[in-house]
Amino acid sequence: MRDTTVPTLLLAACALLALPACTAGGDGGADAEPPARTAAAAPAGAGLPPTREELERAALSGGDLTGFQVLSGDGLVPGGRPVADRPECRPLADAMGDRVDPRALHTVERGLGSLERLGLAVSASLGSYRPADAEEVVKGIEKALAVCGGGFRATLDGRIAAYGSVRRVPFPVRGADEAVGWTTVSTSGGHDTALHLVVVRDGAAVVRFMAVDLARAEPAEVPRQVVDAQLAGLSRALAG
Repeated sequence: MRDTTVPTLLLAACALLALPACTAGGDGGADAEPPARTAAAAPAGAGLPPTREELERAALSGGDLTGFQVLSGDGLVPGGRPVADRPECRPLADAMGDRVDPRALHTVERGLGSLERLGLAVSASLGSYRPADAEEVVKGIEKALAVCGGGFRATLDGRIAAYGSVRRVPFPVRGADEAVGWTTVSTSGGHDTALHLVVVRDGAAVVRFMAVDLARAEPAEVPRQVVDAQLAGLSRALAG
């Protein structure tokens, strides 16, 4: 029963929010090809953008977490970049698309469904950036949170969602270069859904987490164990 219920919840979450958070990510544009990593030229911690292969190795799999089903699949919902109605809020809209930012060189995504808390769905997105761009992603989100507390609207594939009650929520992450968290309430098709997002920068990698509780029994919260497991996987992959 669980094997069919959890994927259904993840699909419903994406459809409800009009977001591609549960799709598998892709590479950046043809003009965004990063330098290749090699053991000689790019030792661990060198700060070069992670390769797609490194992101794939880092991405969560079913054996990494107990109590969660991990999904990776193409075409669950359409991918794309949500368009914010307020330019200053664009970084927040970008964080809800299939890439945290269009400057991503590579993106790999996973969808997770809780086997213990029915209705909790989480997406985990790993993005590779040039170092300066990775820093700008977090700076852009910080600036947007300072001015978009009143909310904004975002359009994707002709579907409009309103995001209100945008509130910063501290989410310290040990060992990361930067971390920022916030909550918001999405209104789409007459449904209100609480979201919790966390974006973490580790060198030239940016990891985005988004949680939604479809059961609406309690506010959504990105599980700490998901964040810890994903960042541990990233560290292992980059260490070779």
